[in-house]
Amino acid sequence: MKIIVLGAGKVGKTLIKHMSNEDHDIIVVDQNATKIEEVVNQYDVIGVVGNGGSYDILMEAGTEDANLIICVTTSDELNILAGLMAKKMGTRHTIARVRNPDYSSQRDFMRNQLGFSMIVNPELEAASEICRVLSFPSAVKVDTFSRGKVELAEFFVENHSCLNGVELNQLHKITKTNILVCAISHNEDEIIPDGNYAIKPGDHLYITGTHRDLSRFCLDIGVITNRIKNVIIVVGIKTCFIF
Repeated sequence: MKIIVLGAGKVGKTLIKHMSNEDHDIIVVDQNATKIEEVVNQYDVIGVVGNGGSYDILMEAGTEDANLIICVTTSDELNILAGLMAKKMGTRHTIARVRNPDYSSQRDFMRNQLGFSMIVNPELEAASEICRVLSFPSAVKVDTFSRGKVELAEFFVENHSCLNGVELNQLHKITKTNILVCAISHNEDEIIPDGNYAIKPGDHLYITGTHRDLSRFCLDIGVITNRIKNVIIVVGIKTCFIF
């Protein structure tokens, strides 16, 4: 794929780091020549120095035949403008980082009417992840799919768990929820189980279902003994102390 990354900051460099190992043709655009030089020297990418909101710069980056542009500069307005221009110029998919809540509330309009493939708000995603963790405090990890309609939760089976020795086709005797154990890992072995698989200590269960069903499942198997009622959120900023 031909991918354009607009913005060579922390987010942009992280994206480049992951995608550069996947045999993509990556073009990085940033107004800071020093940042472009750094990523070009570190990764197998092409660098373009200039304003990503400029037609000439986007043409130089090759937006007319790009598969994807990811706009992650520090400016919401520049990300939106560059995404719109790239879409009109021929880029197939556009993703923009938009942090301002005033813009984030218009995500559906931006996707449906302006043609953006995805609008990402990092702070909102972090808040949603915290909410998911608080909803399933006993889960190792929780992911959402289909715009939050389905969730995938990972649970670790302890020695004292009531699930020990239970075959998957007998789970209905423990819980009446509509959940699916879609995968199991044990000692780094990945298993796609059938109904005869007996759960054992040390298993990591990957379970899909709606939020309501997963919540009910947790209560049924006793992995949530106390609901979290009080939460302290500590916000850290870079501070310089001079002594």
